[in-house]
Amino acid sequence: MHIESLDHRSFIGRVARESNISSMLEVGVREGDSVLAVIDSVGHLDRLALCDDWGLTYGGTGKGSHNHIEKMLGTKSIGSIDWLDGKSSDWLPKLNDIWDLVHIDGDHSREGCLFDLRNGWKLTLVVMVVHDIFMLDVWWAVSTWLVEVRDEVAAIRMSAQDSGTIAVWRN
Repeated sequence: MHIESLDHRSFIGRVARESNISSMLEVGVREGDSVLAVIDSVGHLDRLALCDDWGLTYGGTGKGSHNHIEKMLGTKSIGSIDWLDGKSSDWLPKLNDIWDLVHIDGDHSREGCLFDLRNGWKLTLVVMVVHDIFMLDVWWAVSTWLVEVRDEVAAIRMSAQDSGTIAVWRN
């Protein structure tokens, strides 16, 4: 495992650029910093799906809808955007598409994070990025999940800044 010292935005942007991604699913959008970093790094996304309940849990800002993200992304080069308004536990099992990059930064409870990891990995074509891995419950979920998928993993990189971020590439 390679460990870097980059802030989350720089790390996810580098991962996206180096992995040549063209589609992204994000679970836990908040203010859109991660998706903005990805688009700024790769220049264009063919497909984007954003899942958030837009409430106050797990660092959410309680804006109630995705309108603030829609405005922010208005001038960015994106083919299509799917707004998955609501809980990831409701949305992820229903999704059949796969995305080059899946970013998990939603439910930070042990069970909720593990659910997002397991279901997000099924939808990941190239790389999954997980933020806040140094939070105890998230670390437990990531550790548990990595043991489960170890035979499907090609590489792992981690950044030790901003509560920690890990990138896991598929075989």
